[in-house]
Amino acid sequence: MASKTEKTILEASMGRYMRVLRNHNTLEELIAAYPSLEEKCLSCPSALTDEERRVFLDLPDLDMETANIRAATALSREELIEKAVKDPSSLTQEEKLLLLARFWTPKTDAERKVTWELLCKTEEIIMGEEGAAFYASRNPAFLPNELKSFHAGSREWYGWLTCARKMQANAMAEAAPPDAPEWIRRLYREGKDLWGRTFREILQDPLQYEQRVDVPPRTLFGGQRRFDLYKDGLASSGINTNTFLVFDRICMASVLESGGLIESMRIRAFEADYPVPGKTYVEGYQGYTWVRLDQLVYNFYELRSMKAEKVGMDEILQAAQQSRNAAFVSLDTKEAGNWTPSNPMGGLFPDSVLGKRRYANKEPLN
Repeated sequence: MASKTEKTILEASMGRYMRVLRNHNTLEELIAAYPSLEEKCLSCPSALTDEERRVFLDLPDLDMETANIRAATALSREELIEKAVKDPSSLTQEEKLLLLARFWTPKTDAERKVTWELLCKTEEIIMGEEGAAFYASRNPAFLPNELKSFHAGSREWYGWLTCARKMQANAMAEAAPPDAPEWIRRLYREGKDLWGRTFREILQDPLQYEQRVDVPPRTLFGGQRRFDLYKDGLASSGINTNTFLVFDRICMASVLESGGLIESMRIRAFEADYPVPGKTYVEGYQGYTWVRLDQLVYNFYELRSMKAEKVGMDEILQAAQQSRNAAFVSLDTKEAGNWTPSNPMGGLFPDSVLGKRRYANKEPLN
């Protein structure tokens, strides 16, 4: 009878056997048979019967294996093994998949789920020394080149998947808006959903997104949407792609713990293309600057969307040193040093940066 340690290894390894998943054998039957089969395999592999060998190596029964081979290839078992070892690149997709599955039909989604869940629970055991010893103990039972053919099929199959994914990634990158910067094209290639479906839709067709029925039809000061802004595509849509924002602990604390003072709220803004080869930057600039939260939609936005070619982010960083918390407010020295205790409840003070603009324009700020 298997020892407690061995039984743990056997449960972890044999629980994922196809013979168990498809009810050809129970896990208890395989564990009970393991000691005698292992002894035969290590002492005299040829003493194993064909049925014992198939049980020990988790291969399908002869009739099932023959049917699976015929369904996938015109080659015999021996011819397929020889082809996999001598010329693996010539394997068809069906042949690769058959060898990957070790002559079983591919796992179903339910079987993959069971296998994955068990692997997650027992990974430490299987990947450890005892797991390595378990799999090594089976090697003498393989026929000549049999194990090599399985490995070749696996390499070719996953190599094909990698190539297919690369082709798909290139196609996705080509699907990105033609004027999108490299960091957005990279997101397309990598298939990242973290940036959100909405952002992707906006970049692909800003006008179509604006016309969707589920998008609130409100603009600044309650005006109508100006669709003509989008006629030239991404470049004139008002969507900045040269800057991205990072919501870190400092940003959160400035919003949640500043007593509601608008002028104390700040966020870190990064230059998307930094560093640009051959470009000289202001000393101390590392690709980002702090920006006062309210200025994201005023001075900072104007500089990054309309004057990025004239005013670099490193110059914005320099100007930010004149402001409270070194968070950018304005290139104007007087305006940069302005700070008032404005808050959402009390509204904007008349002498604050936004307050001056509000009262000067006499427009309600919604």
